[in-house]
Amino acid sequence: MKIIKLIFQFFKNIIKNYKYKKITKILQEKAQTKKTDRLQLTFLIAKFKRKYRKKSKSNTSEFIPWSFEDKQRIKGLLNHEFGDQMAQLNVKLNNDLQLV
Repeated sequence: MKIIKLIFQFFKNIIKNYKYKKITKILQEKAQTKKTDRLQLTFLIAKFKRKYRKKSKSNTSEFIPWSFEDKQRIKGLLNHEFGDQMAQLNVKLNNDLQLV
């Protein structure tokens, strides 16, 4: 009886390990795609900020920090442009326009 129980547990553990390995593989692929999507989003946001800096009417140098009004304006534009993607990928902007 004990041997049958041990054999049953052995095969049960093999099946369980196979299922876990399969789930882990799927989760790793999904995590990798989410990571690449986040990187693409950060690139698009950086590109948007550079484009906004060039279109700025004040024509200030990029080494001069943005004023509070400019930061709020850009934050609103970014939320309007990329808000759905940011919510989907759990990415937020802080007050210094850095992704968190």
